Amino acid sequence: MKNKLLNQEKTSSLLFSIWFKLKRERKLQFFISILLMILTGLSEVLSIASVFPVLLVLSDPKYLENNKKVQFIFNFLNIQSSNDIFKLIIIGFIFTVLFSAFLRLLNLWMCTKLSASIGSDFSCEAYEKTLYQSYRRHIERNSSEIISVCTVESGQVVAIIELLLKLSLSLFTALLILFSLLLVNWKLAISVITLLTIIYSVLSFKVKKQLKLNGKNVVKNNLSQLKSINEGLGSIREVLLNNSQKFYSNLFRKTDRKIKNLSANSRFLSDAPKFVIEAIALIILITIPLYLKNNFNSFNLILPSLGIVVFSLQKLLPAIQNIYASWANIQTKSPSLRKIIDLIEQEIEFDIKDMKIPKINFKNSIILKNIDFKYKNNINVLKDINLTIKKGEVIGIKGVTGSGKTTLINIIMGLLKPSGGSFYIDNLDIYSLKSNYHLYSWMKKIALVPQDIFLTDSSFMENIAFGVPINNVDIDLVKECAHIALIDDVIKSSINGYRTLIGEKGIRLSGGQRQRIAIARALYKNAELLVLDEATSALDMGTEKLIVKSINSFKRNITTIMIAHRLSTLESCDRIITIQDGEII
Repeated sequence: MKNKLLNQEKTSSLLFSIWFKLKRERKLQFFISILLMILTGLSEVLSIASVFPVLLVLSDPKYLENNKKVQFIFNFLNIQSSNDIFKLIIIGFIFTVLFSAFLRLLNLWMCTKLSASIGSDFSCEAYEKTLYQSYRRHIERNSSEIISVCTVESGQVVAIIELLLKLSLSLFTALLILFSLLLVNWKLAISVITLLTIIYSVLSFKVKKQLKLNGKNVVKNNLSQLKSINEGLGSIREVLLNNSQKFYSNLFRKTDRKIKNLSANSRFLSDAPKFVIEAIALIILITIPLYLKNNFNSFNLILPSLGIVVFSLQKLLPAIQNIYASWANIQTKSPSLRKIIDLIEQEIEFDIKDMKIPKINFKNSIILKNIDFKYKNNINVLKDINLTIKKGEVIGIKGVTGSGKTTLINIIMGLLKPSGGSFYIDNLDIYSLKSNYHLYSWMKKIALVPQDIFLTDSSFMENIAFGVPINNVDIDLVKECAHIALIDDVIKSSINGYRTLIGEKGIRLSGGQRQRIAIARALYKNAELLVLDEATSALDMGTEKLIVKSINSFKRNITTIMIAHRLSTLESCDRIITIQDGEII
């Protein structure tokens, strides 16, 4: 039902909603841009008007000498010579044309800069709000869609804002030119207005649905294309071993061809009217002299009037076509705008400044009472979990795949909220505040070493001090953590030591080395709860025992939870908890 409503949403209402999401600074810039557009439109009319005296003098050189009003003006300016008067008219014409061109360039610069700034604001806000969503929200949606919206679709939003501003400029220009034509010859102006309105109204009605459909299909295929890239490159070893290159390249080719064809179709629909209008314009220009001849007795007045009309149409027709083309392109790209607005309108769950967070004092124990948890499928993953973990304990958790081990750990870390039951740190219910202050404070005390380790394409030092600006990194603590994780010798033997780049996802390291980097990263956080989720599975048993022993001696009051399939990993634990079918047995 929601998707149906979104499909029926008008582009105008979608564009109007942009205004309420603009920063105050952008709104001010938008008003300045509108004023500049009006000034540019007026300058266009002035440049058209300045043609008339030039053509008038060329068609009738004695006109200035015979016109008393003109003579009065030039006598007032102390200009006597006809040549001087003509030069002044030419200079005035050149000045107005150059001034108009300058304003158009200034408008172009303003439009591109403003649209880029608004687009950047939107994409940054969309990405930031996505990062602040709950873990449950993240695992329930496809990351390729988020990547597509924050990269490809955000570029489309920049284009929409730019098109909207250009449309506004062309609209102001066209209206002012039409108004000036009304003053020159209202019958001719009304004829032109009526003809152009009929043509573009019919075209707009015919292509509107097709343009929107093209836009939706482009968004859909952009997502499919990005998924094919992620899957192909993300599993490159399997692709090479299975000789699956053709399969993934065909997936990419299929979606890419659709995107390009849909975009070409939209461009054709937006540009096609230009050639029809040019043909009609030529017909109008041929018939205008006949009309003027019947309305002016003097041929000397026909040429200037014809020049004004021709020059007006030369400015008007591109403006009208630009209005239509901008409208058509906005229709095509509006589904992208809907996508990014959906991300911007997400409610932030963790938008808290550090100074506002009340600190949780973890002194005694973590207490889970009657904890239940269900995913969307409404099947109980955890049932009636009661568990107390004392401060400083080393707890082992084991169980078969799918038993609920990871879900339990995610609840303890605050990443998943229980469907039922209570979660206490000492005597404090971390969900007692709607603002999630207690929950966020608790999460800051936790360090996780996951089974699937993510390493950035940066140095050893930056990966260990993950998320810390490089200028704020405590290099001594980095080295201490690397020593405890038994990775310091590997780092020291590398080309640039702790500043050596490790490649995308740590591709230049072995599985065991990546796990040790992840352990060093967790220790660098200086957390009070350390969670090791199959964190030593890639290590040999001897190295595993040394690292576990090192971790336990690193900080006596640190609480450690270890998930492992190998019983040898859990030998040093104070207690081992077995999970089966979502229950502690």
